[in-house]
Amino acid sequence: EPEETTSSAASEVGVNSGEIVDGYSYSIKRIPYIWEKGAKKYEVNYLRILGEKDNSYSKVNILLKERAMRIANAFGYQPQYDPATNAEVPVKVTTTSELAFRNDQFISVIIRTEYTVGDAESISVLDTVNCYLDEGSALTPEETEVTMQNSLEVKEEMADVLVEAVRDQGSPELQAYLTKERIFASLGQNPMFFTEKYMAISLQVPHELGNHVELKLNYPELAPFMKMNTIWRTFI
Repeated sequence: EPEETTSSAASEVGVNSGEIVDGYSYSIKRIPYIWEKGAKKYEVNYLRILGEKDNSYSKVNILLKERAMRIANAFGYQPQYDPATNAEVPVKVTTTSELAFRNDQFISVIIRTEYTVGDAESISVLDTVNCYLDEGSALTPEETEVTMQNSLEVKEEMADVLVEAVRDQGSPELQAYLTKERIFASLGQNPMFFTEKYMAISLQVPHELGNHVELKLNYPELAPFMKMNTIWRTFI
């Protein structure tokens, strides 16, 4: 990965806005990264946490940058050529990082990426970082799932809750695709993010249905399924 370039000033980040949020021992800035060469163009922004000391949040910052850069890095920085025509294949990657929630111990970040290869339609991907600031360790979807009760009966009930959410929030096409069986099979593999009022779980769907859909679940709905660890005590 080439060195980062900041073509515009880094901006202060607040939850759901660009405003400064006071009252915390740290600040968060959005760092722009732009790289363009030949037919490849990457535009990525990632979040950086700043504390009293430069290295206060170094592990967290490495994680936030790596996750935001994941798809751009996967395509690489060398030209790609069509074997039939030997023409360079255009690749465009646009990634944005959004702060969904934060307090003194925990942040939840949404990373949205759209990429296009050649003449194909753009693909949309959603990733998340849920991170304890003091430990600098993210919760993967699997680790977040561990915070739920793991019995088969409870997972069946959780799938029922998500089916109901699809009925309330999804189009008829989504309702037809996201059956209980598909939802149950995906539990533990889905990115999740947290806000003040709800947790959202992202389910993968076919390209024609939007690539992914985020279902909002209010915390009282989730309480029966959760083990009372640090995250859930924050919201429930």
